Amino acid sequence: MPIFHSRTIRPDIIAPAWQLVYHDRRTSPPLPARVLNLTTKGINHLGLTVRDLDQTTSFFTDLLGWTLLGRDDSYPRATVSDGYCRFTLWQADLSRPVIGFDRKSNIGLHHVALEVATKEDLFKMANKVRTWPGIIMEFEPEPLGDGPRMHMMFAEPGGIRVEIIWPAGQ
Repeated sequence: MPIFHSRTIRPDIIAPAWQLVYHDRRTSPPLPARVLNLTTKGINHLGLTVRDLDQTTSFFTDLLGWTLLGRDDSYPRATVSDGYCRFTLWQADLSRPVIGFDRKSNIGLHHVALEVATKEDLFKMANKVRTWPGIIMEFEPEPLGDGPRMHMMFAEPGGIRVEIIWPAGQ
């Protein structure tokens, strides 16, 4: 399964972005950006508009264990990271009509997929997620295709559809 790395947040884990553009676990070492003749280096961060900034920030920091990197209440946003990727969470303007997400008819983000290291981690995460306030479970851990990969899907309290996936070494 290919992995795309963003700008380095944890240099002890991820190679500098100029050295690593694309990594496929099934093949040889990654090609440097200059070989691929690319103009971008990956995703710097993902900005997500959410219904309730406090609930979603708490979901990422308290439930998933991410780090709060910053918060600006004058332009309501918070930035969180798990050390591999960084999300900026933006408070929706609730003084205007808010339209809930519909993956089949809205243009834009379909879901965010986060990876766990082991099958056991996937089931531990499912146990934590299913009891978290405001979570809407779409489905519990199940095989992805014919397996052995497994995943689960839910909407976090701010309305973002999240997939947790165990890639089973693929």
